[in-house]
Amino acid sequence: MISRTRNNILYDFLIQPWYRIWRHVLFFLTFTFIFIGQSLFVFGDQLEAIGNKVYWFTGGSVLTMVTVLYLNIYYHVPLLLLKNKYVQFFAIFLAETALYIIIKSVVETHLLAQIGITRNFNGITLLDIISNLTLYTICIIGSSATVLFKQWITDSENIDDLKNKQLKNRVEELKNRINPKFLTNILDYVSEKVKSDSCAASDILFSLSDMLRYELYDCKREKVLLDSDVEFIDAYLSLEQLNHPGTFTHTITTTGKSKLFVPPFTYVPIIRKIIEQHPTSIHITFDIGKHSVTFRCTVSGANLGHCDFSPEKQRLAAIHHKNINLVNTADSVELHHEICWKK
Repeated sequence: MISRTRNNILYDFLIQPWYRIWRHVLFFLTFTFIFIGQSLFVFGDQLEAIGNKVYWFTGGSVLTMVTVLYLNIYYHVPLLLLKNKYVQFFAIFLAETALYIIIKSVVETHLLAQIGITRNFNGITLLDIISNLTLYTICIIGSSATVLFKQWITDSENIDDLKNKQLKNRVEELKNRINPKFLTNILDYVSEKVKSDSCAASDILFSLSDMLRYELYDCKREKVLLDSDVEFIDAYLSLEQLNHPGTFTHTITTTGKSKLFVPPFTYVPIIRKIIEQHPTSIHITFDIGKHSVTFRCTVSGANLGHCDFSPEKQRLAAIHHKNINLVNTADSVELHHEICWKK
């Protein structure tokens, strides 16, 4: 993971926008000194004879190479190299480098010819071409490396952001699974119940521990047995009835073979929203077909027609990777989804 500390001067200089001007100044000065040194090496003792033309030659070389490098930074690398168009990138890179070396060699030969020095092609000329090719290759690769490094930093930070968001989403999901208010109410109830009926309090705690085990461990799996999910729903509703004694009753009916797999917590968020409407009775049926399950929850004493189940529908669509048929009326909610995993 990339540290985002702003105390790293090198990191700030390479990445932060407020150093942009200084980066360009350093970039330009670096290549100016490189080409001044190269002109001194090429012309040597003939500098006085050539006169002011050597300055024009050096300035033109700097501007031409800087132009090539900026084209590489702002066009070739983003549009070719980062898009995995390696053949086009290297073809353009070789063509630009070769053209620049040819033009530079022609101008050098012309300047030397004006003072009576003829440059013939020999081993020294070949060595000069190879050294120029190496130098310009290093320059272009170096300019590409800065862009690639900046892109790597940006991608790493984006990955870190996604990991943080994913972690927060997992924490929020865990909070949604383990309702703190629900746990507090159950524990308060048990603390009172243990004074009068310790056996009943112990049974409640065992049921609660089974629920928490299911929420914390079993639900980490991609799929769980529908039987386990139904058992969890039954235990959850029983404990909710302890929190609200005498407020509602519940029944669960299952038809068909329930030895199949479903995504965990497929139905609980719907049931929780239904309980928030304070119904007096809840009747749940699971109609299990060969490749599908129809979940139907019928209530009395509450109006479900105005409830918004769109968040639950979106969540289920993301889990099942397809559209979900979820319909609610004044006294019922029905969910139909396909099953592709069997035991």
